[in-house]
Amino acid sequence: MKSQRAWAWLHHLRDGGGTEWLQFDSAAGSAPANQVLPSPAHLETARRLNLLGAPLGAVSLVLDSPIAGRGLVGASLTGEGGSLEVDPAQLPAAELLRVCAAAIARHEVGRPSPQPPAPVVRSATDRILRHSPWQVVGISATAQALRAALRATGHPERDRRATVFVVASALDEQMAGHWHERVLAGAGLRWRRLWALAHGRSRLPRRADPLVLAREWSGRVGHQRVHVLLDSNPAAAVAEVLGVDPSLLPGPTPTTTDLLRRVNQVLAVSVPEDRHLELIPGLVGSIPQAPDRELGVPLDQAVWAEQEAERIAVGLGQGAWTVHGDTARVLPAARPSRRGVDPADTLDLALLTLAMVGSAEGGTDG
Repeated sequence: MKSQRAWAWLHHLRDGGGTEWLQFDSAAGSAPANQVLPSPAHLETARRLNLLGAPLGAVSLVLDSPIAGRGLVGASLTGEGGSLEVDPAQLPAAELLRVCAAAIARHEVGRPSPQPPAPVVRSATDRILRHSPWQVVGISATAQALRAALRATGHPERDRRATVFVVASALDEQMAGHWHERVLAGAGLRWRRLWALAHGRSRLPRRADPLVLAREWSGRVGHQRVHVLLDSNPAAAVAEVLGVDPSLLPGPTPTTTDLLRRVNQVLAVSVPEDRHLELIPGLVGSIPQAPDRELGVPLDQAVWAEQEAERIAVGLGQGAWTVHGDTARVLPAARPSRRGVDPADTLDLALLTLAMVGSAEGGTDG
């Protein structure tokens, strides 16, 4: 019977098999009473995890995580009969991502609530360097990395009488940082939608506009204390000004943000809002660092973005603050390698995340 072959393939996958459905020829296996075969998307996701060498616990997590809503949830395997038959190996990445997002969300919900952070203990170094307060403003990945690096040096972060570093990266990088921050707050917002909203309002988000930030902080601390960082290596300028050389770690990538927003969409309808926000830091920590490509401005907003970047570049060059680097660096890439996150890239990262989650928990026997 055809159903026997389908259940045999399921057992094959639960045992770590990687054979595609159309090449699978075993008919051994029976349908358990009152059980429903996982969808083709579940089965194909499990197969791809097996090809990665993921622990069987991660495979079981995928196969046992229900998904709902639009998509091919009710589709059947090719040759199994039903209103819609599909070859699992040919399913679009977006369908498999729905399964991955549901499994990652289920894993995060099942983890114990995180412990509150330990209180900060001020070191002797902090007390010695108390005369060098700083503030990093901006929202790009570079700004986030610089902020984290300076916090690790012991120099105090505060507003009053601080040396202010305005990180002015390329406009598309700044908007990518804004997108990431929105997603960290629980949003399921797409990259293209983010730009459409800004364009519709005819203004950039305040923290993604370094000219606005430079003017604001000049009014608060005086232009003598404001440094606009436009160099590709901002740590060098900080070392020159503060006398400390921070070590910058890689920041969040666009594909990481896209995976986070997809899991947010699941968590938003499966747990209360306060629990959802509580889970996000752990979720971020579960996603491994992976090489990524820069993300460019969507074509519909490309002309407007270039006009905004030129406005910012001119304004930064005319200000009384100190500028480190070339103001033209705020211009977005004219021909970026991509103008949106490819679901196939996000799927690769989602599968890697599930494999790492299973490895971290030692799940090898399902």
